[in-house]
Amino acid sequence: QMSEDGGAGEPLSGDQKREIAVWFLANAPTGEIHYVAKDVRALLGDDAAYEAAAAEAYPEYNKTHLLSLQLPDRSGDVNNHHNLWGD
Repeated sequence: QMSEDGGAGEPLSGDQKREIAVWFLANAPTGEIHYVAKDVRALLGDDAAYEAAAAEAYPEYNKTHLLSLQLPDRSGDVNNHHNLWGD
């Protein structure tokens, strides 16, 4: 947060840090989350905030980057471990 004179305002709260970290993790490019996670963890400097953010963001990231493949012979089952599509 910037003050009117361009300087830093109040420090971010733990919740604000977590929300920002969740956004960066959940919006990481496909296949790049481990790079983003390393940078986010280093920037936060707060393992508790990082762990909370990761616990929230990784499931969201995994759902949005889920690939559905159709086998040519239509054999096999789609792994529906988290019951994302219902039964």
